[in-house]
Amino acid sequence: MLGLKCRVFLPNYTSEVMKEKFRKEGADTVIVGDVWNETNDRALVAVRESPNCLYVHPFDDPILWTGHSTMIDEIAEDLDAVPSMIITCCGGGGLLCGIIEGMRRHGWTSVPVLAMETRGADSLNAAVVAANGGTVRPVRIPDITSIAKSLGSLIICDQLANDCNTSAPPILSHVCDDREAAEACIKFANQHRILVEPSAGASLSALYTGLVQRLFTENSGKYSDGPVVVIICGGGAVTLDTISEWKTKFNL
Repeated sequence: MLGLKCRVFLPNYTSEVMKEKFRKEGADTVIVGDVWNETNDRALVAVRESPNCLYVHPFDDPILWTGHSTMIDEIAEDLDAVPSMIITCCGGGGLLCGIIEGMRRHGWTSVPVLAMETRGADSLNAAVVAANGGTVRPVRIPDITSIAKSLGSLIICDQLANDCNTSAPPILSHVCDDREAAEACIKFANQHRILVEPSAGASLSALYTGLVQRLFTENSGKYSDGPVVVIICGGGAVTLDTISEWKTKFNL
């Protein structure tokens, strides 16, 4: 659209579906790295070798956070109410940082944000657990073993750690397993006729497994009676074939 060249660095596990989508948009693709962090390191090398190019980070950039934050503006307008909880997924933290930025803009600093990850792609939860009630700092997990590859950053961004420590709004970190995420995707497809990735399935699992209900029961009177908002992010890499593979893999 802008007539500019674009080179996209993608991890080795990127599906052919996603590779083809980038190519159809006219981008050059470089497939490198077993995890996203290795891919990013290679992209940074390319930037240093080509001083006239512009590096665009997928999640650690204030411009992205502000862009994501506008969905809270839309939610506030649509709801005309203060939600009791917002549920989202978390990878490196860009989406979550944007959600928090938007919530602060609307004064929703006491509304809890339930940040869901899958086991094996749980860099936020690793940081929260390591803090043990103290100061949250980014912690590097050893590998990405989850099927939720779009959550596949080994470490969260510094801004998200800062937001966890500020706790305005409070961030609740929870983890589901791959089976629960896949099952949530299948249930959502059956109920709403929309295909989503396991990253979105992680968010949806909070509802389908009863986690949200348990949190409200355990914190009776602490949360408001406003609507629960679930942010469904990620559907570009899912097909009917991948849904079928999950059903077989997890005996669903």
